[in-house]
Amino acid sequence: TDEAAFHHACCDIFWINPTLPAVVTQLELAGHRLGILSNTCQAHWEYCTKGRYAILPRSFGVFALSYEIGAIKPQPQIYERAIELAGVPAEEIFFVDDMPENVAAARAAGIDAVQYTSTPALVDALWERGLRFNH
Repeated sequence: TDEAAFHHACCDIFWINPTLPAVVTQLELAGHRLGILSNTCQAHWEYCTKGRYAILPRSFGVFALSYEIGAIKPQPQIYERAIELAGVPAEEIFFVDDMPENVAAARAAGIDAVQYTSTPALVDALWERGLRFNH
């Protein structure tokens, strides 16, 4: 239908970094709890999680989604709610984002945060923080 084609065209804008699923899988297998903090709308979230990127609902246990929270990164409210959803103190959360302003806002909320530049740099940052996993 025209509506389905429109929905697909609006949502088919995502791609997965092919180096990250292995990291996510190994963190998950090592017992590390994972979450997602995302600026997204319901249509995009459903498009991505209903089969296209099965790793999302399968590997992550906490979802702090802007359309549900009513705030977007880098607004402080989204980080405050993400901390509540995680159920741990802010300093126990490690956050990664490609946008420097989002990393700065997470740090302002008391979260340990780094800017994503490459997967090897991310793995190094995780190891520096004592997270052990097979990668």
